[in-house]
Amino acid sequence: DIYFAKWKREIKAAVDYHAFSELLLRAWGRTRDVPSDDAVTKRLGAQMVSALEATHGKSYRNIRAVELYQASGMAGDEWYDKGFIAFTYELRPDSMFGGGFALP
Repeated sequence: DIYFAKWKREIKAAVDYHAFSELLLRAWGRTRDVPSDDAVTKRLGAQMVSALEATHGKSYRNIRAVELYQASGMAGDEWYDKGFIAFTYELRPDSMFGGGFALP
């Protein structure tokens, strides 16, 4: 908490990376409640996945983390709760049959 408080003015967003599924996850993962600014983060996420597709030809889905599965302790939830814009990329491939956790 001291770290976040110290750097709050300089840090505006946080990104976490996981593998695999070709997803962009936004808050929250621990609850099905919809954050009050979900429309804003959904719009930003749509821009992010559009940029990925334009650059790499991969179609990521922009979803709330809880739509993948409900879990507590996610970094994105922690950062979001502290006032940061937070996303988690589930990287390529899109399934375990494409290599799973062996990143390309």
